[in-house]
Amino acid sequence: MRIGVLPLESRNLFTNEKAIAAPTTLAGTIAEGLAARGHEVDVYAASDSQLQNATLKSFGLGSIYAQYAEKLNNDPAYYTRLMVEYELYMASAIIEASGQYDIIHAHDPARLMYFSSFAQCPLVYTYHGSEPITDHQEPIQQARLKRFHASSLFVAISDYQRSELQPSFQVVDRIYHGIDLQQVPFQPIGSDEILFVGRLGTQKQPDLAIRVAQEVKKRIRLIGELSRSVSNAAYVKQLEILLKDSMVEYVGVLSQSEVYTAYQARLLIHPVKFEEGFGMVLIEAMATGTPVVAYARGAIPEVIEDGVTGFIVNPSLEGRRGNWIVQATGKAGLCEAVERIYALSNDAYKAMRQACRKRVEDYFSASRMLDDYERLFVKLVA
Repeated sequence: MRIGVLPLESRNLFTNEKAIAAPTTLAGTIAEGLAARGHEVDVYAASDSQLQNATLKSFGLGSIYAQYAEKLNNDPAYYTRLMVEYELYMASAIIEASGQYDIIHAHDPARLMYFSSFAQCPLVYTYHGSEPITDHQEPIQQARLKRFHASSLFVAISDYQRSELQPSFQVVDRIYHGIDLQQVPFQPIGSDEILFVGRLGTQKQPDLAIRVAQEVKKRIRLIGELSRSVSNAAYVKQLEILLKDSMVEYVGVLSQSEVYTAYQARLLIHPVKFEEGFGMVLIEAMATGTPVVAYARGAIPEVIEDGVTGFIVNPSLEGRRGNWIVQATGKAGLCEAVERIYALSNDAYKAMRQACRKRVEDYFSASRMLDDYERLFVKLVA
């Protein structure tokens, strides 16, 4: 097959930049993997991207994020204008070339969908949003989805997300994300600290993660970008007070390879406030052997096996999502789950780490993900 790929945003692919960009990494992994299997794959991405198997189509355009990252905080409107310009350029370019492809795989429908009437091959989108309602709550968004519904095919990344996408989106399959296990070293022992990985903002609740660590009297390490936007200013001010605790270490943003090494922790805590569409950090942690404690939001119960690869906690008594091993809810439930993992014997803890790796091998490997996408693309172009 000849495949055109349009990643989300303008990040460079596979340059090991210090940035958290799971959708970009996934787009590159799928493109490179399919090219390695003999398909002709063109990737419309920023000029510093490092591809070994697929062909880069950059048109000399560099990454907006790499060039103007500081504008995200001090002039977000300017940054957004440049990002929209970049995305429209790439969207128009791949549509103009669509006659060369058997299928186009895109990772952001917001721009490309407006060009879909001119496509000369099927378009399929992998949807990376956590809460699809935000993409069709306004009249203009509803009009877009209605107008281009027939020509816009979507891949959901979890059963939870598929249920949220339908019927507004035409979902053709559910394909779980996968990770290249050859790039992720298994760590059979782990360290004694709690780990938090993700953007340091209100939706990820790093403040709650810190308070749980304080409650159970354990060290916590936080990795991720601290957003200093105006809308996040009050939250950051409160968070910075917590970060001064001697038992708290804020590392900042790391490259992907550095993050894999940093996953050598006792456990990962993931107390998100929103309905998680999938959660790449969950499978990254488990791939290294690190169990996860997380709220039962969105697709999280599909990823974690309760009591085997970590513990799932209901965020509140009123918002119970299941009958989990830990019966306490909210912060109390998180604390109990964390303490359960610390209380495991050495043998039991090693077994849990091995179970984490095996679950990723069985359900969330890159090879399984590539099998699923290849099978779907062949079906769609038949």
